[in-house]
Amino acid sequence: GIRWHGAVASHFPPAFRAFLEANGVHADNYSVEDVPRYIRVNPRSALTQEEVERQLPRSEPVGWLPGYYRLPADVKIAACDAYRRGDLYGIDLASGAAVAALGVLPGEAVLDMCCAPGAKLCALADALQLSGSVTGVDVSEERLFSG
Repeated sequence: GIRWHGAVASHFPPAFRAFLEANGVHADNYSVEDVPRYIRVNPRSALTQEEVERQLPRSEPVGWLPGYYRLPADVKIAACDAYRRGDLYGIDLASGAAVAALGVLPGEAVLDMCCAPGAKLCALADALQLSGSVTGVDVSEERLFSG
């Protein structure tokens, strides 16, 4: 069988450890410590790249996803004025990529069936530019109330 470092695998639920072992996935793949965070600029904001970089000096634009920035894991956006004003949102990069790949156009109707905690849903609504509809559902009651 797979031999894992006890410190990593000991934090996983037994069912997840069994899944990893059954599929030949080494638990150490999950020992990443400095996972970056991402933010998205509200498209209705006048916030410039220079202002983002002034308020969050360690931010880096995500070149392939306009309006998105990468932040080191230790950066807390809650203290940032732009975040408190609603000019920036925290978002998972995979959610941003999904919205970009979908290519939503104003006037369309969009159904997000995995919407919690809501950052992707907001990005979809922004892509509609106040014309169209977006509906979000999620099976996880806990995640629905985490946003």
